[in-house]
Amino acid sequence: MLPVCSYRDVYVEVDGVRCRLKDLPANYILQCTKVAGWQLWRRNGSFNPDEDDVVAAEFARDSDGNAVPFRLWFGDDLIFDTSAAAEPVDCPVL
Repeated sequence: MLPVCSYRDVYVEVDGVRCRLKDLPANYILQCTKVAGWQLWRRNGSFNPDEDDVVAAEFARDSDGNAVPFRLWFGDDLIFDTSAAAEPVDCPVL
């Protein structure tokens, strides 16, 4: 078991950009389910979940069938990696 004491210890990386979960806008949700695995969602302000966007997901594929680059970190521990990307760059100011 990894020592994750707070959401402040969680980082997500999408397409080589690594951001601390707490630094993302409040409309981003990180969730894990038994069926879908890890997913990063962007809520669009509606009460209809069909209008929300999946930004990245553990099992997501692009239109060519390739894995979408997505990594999840707990502190310095890499939990999973769907890509073979190089070192992440700093998160841009949102």
